[in-house]
Amino acid sequence: MFNINNIQDLIQKAHMVQEDIQKIQNKIDNIEVTGESGAGMIKITINGAYHCKHVEINTHITQDKKKMLEDLIAAAFTDASRRIQEEKKKKINNIAKNIAFPNTETNPVK
Repeated sequence: MFNINNIQDLIQKAHMVQEDIQKIQNKIDNIEVTGESGAGMIKITINGAYHCKHVEINTHITQDKKKMLEDLIAAAFTDASRRIQEEKKKKINNIAKNIAFPNTETNPVK
């Protein structure tokens, strides 16, 4: 049966979810994680918007190891990116747990 109150409740919940998602996105953008490679020889810190904030190169790496250095930097950035994805997933899952849809017994968001 059609019930206007259910639709209004659903719209209100959708707006609340949208606001929650925006808040979470802002928090995610401010998260900073550090990725490492080469047993800590290279460390790269990025934020949730994937902006590189800091690069640290161990002093034991010399100029003659340029190719290795380039590979380690790429690997550290990839590691940091993966960590941001994990943080995003955690935050989004926390929002999804709080969403209750009408006429459902379980949370449809997986």
